[in-house]
Amino acid sequence: MGLLVLLRAGCRTIWCVDSEADAKGAASQLRDIRQLAFTELDVAIDIDLGQFKAIHGLMGATHAIGTIHYPSQSGQPSVTGTLIVIKLGLSAASDPALLAYLATDCQFPHHKTFTHMAFGPERMEAYRKLGFENAVAASADFPG
Repeated sequence: MGLLVLLRAGCRTIWCVDSEADAKGAASQLRDIRQLAFTELDVAIDIDLGQFKAIHGLMGATHAIGTIHYPSQSGQPSVTGTLIVIKLGLSAASDPALLAYLATDCQFPHHKTFTHMAFGPERMEAYRKLGFENAVAASADFPG
């Protein structure tokens, strides 16, 4: 719900990291927050969340960039902002080492993060690499 707080504050550029264990790339939490933002704040977000859809464990994209439409306030014109969403997942463009790790750990990168789950050094490094890779790809596509 951190995204909702940033939208309420009227931030013009928002980077959102969605680490939901979402093997199908449904982005259901993002869809819920987008609806909540519209219903509660009258803030519309134009973003193609369908591009995250996964086929055979690989997402179509690991990030998406959208436009935030804030309503006019106190006679001022409406303003727009940018939402950059980084979604935890593998794509066909992922590092071959990460794709190979998937072959050894079939739940990667969708492990639950309950406190009783142990992440050893190899799994932790795979998640660190994946996060870095996805963030670099989103940064390269960010227009600002």
